[in-house]
Amino acid sequence: MKHHAWKITALTVLISVGLAITAFAAQNVSWTKVKLSGKGVARWNFERTEQLKKKNVAGYEIEVYENNGFSTKEWELIECMGKTRHEKLEITEPGTYSFRVRARMLDGSVTNWSPESNAVTINEKKLNRIKNNNAGNKPDPSKKEKHKEEKHKKGWALEDGTWSYYTDDGSELTGWLHINGRWYYLDENGEMLTGWIRNGEKVYYLDEESGAMATGETTVDGENHTFDASGAKADDKIVEEQEIEDTEVQNITIE
Repeated sequence: MKHHAWKITALTVLISVGLAITAFAAQNVSWTKVKLSGKGVARWNFERTEQLKKKNVAGYEIEVYENNGFSTKEWELIECMGKTRHEKLEITEPGTYSFRVRARMLDGSVTNWSPESNAVTINEKKLNRIKNNNAGNKPDPSKKEKHKEEKHKKGWALEDGTWSYYTDDGSELTGWLHINGRWYYLDENGEMLTGWIRNGEKVYYLDEESGAMATGETTVDGENHTFDASGAKADDKIVEEQEIEDTEVQNITIE
C-alpha cells in the first residue's frame, strides 16, 4: 500500500520574544484540558506552580498527528510563539487528528510534552465547513436549509468533546446564550468556551466545567474575584493577560 503522507499546511506563527533557542532541561508540567474540537481548534492549559507561571511562557510548540492507518506516528511541528492557549489548525484534507503541546519559557527552557489529546475525525463535510469558516465565507442559504433538515439537532449537543447549541430550526448559535437562568458563550465556531474571556472591553469568567458565566463573588484558582450582575469583572485583581481569550461575536440569544 502506498504510504499516504499527511498534507496539512504547515502553520508557523512567530512572535519575536528576543531569546536564543538553547538546549535546557525540560521542566515538568501537569497539563490539563488538552483538547481538540471537531472544528479543528486545539486548546490546552497547565497547572501553575511558584516556579512555573504562565507569565514566564514565551510561546508553545504543537505537534499534530494524523492517523493514516500506519503504526508509525508522523508528527507535524507547529510553532505558535504567542501566549494564547489555543490554536486553530489549518487542516486541508480529511483524516483523524490529534495533537500534543509543550511550552517554551522565556529563559529558553522547554516543558515536557503534554499527553496526546483526544482524536477527532474530519470528514469531507466537516472539512468544507472548516474551510468556509476560515475563509470567512457565508454558507449558501439553500444548502444551509438542507443541512438543517438533515441533522435534526436541537438544544445542547456534545460534538467531539465540545458543546454547541442548536435552535429549533437547526441553526447553530454563536455569541451569548441565556438559558435556564444562566449565560453561556459560544465562539465564532459555535463552540462553548470556558475560563476567562474578553468580549468587547469587558472580562468575564465562564465556569471550567459547566461553561456558565460567573456573577457576584466567585473563587477562581483559589483566588476570590468579584463580578457585577452582567458578569463583567468588577474588581481590580489582576488576571494574567495570557489567561484571557479574546472573543469577537457579541450576538445575544435568549431561549
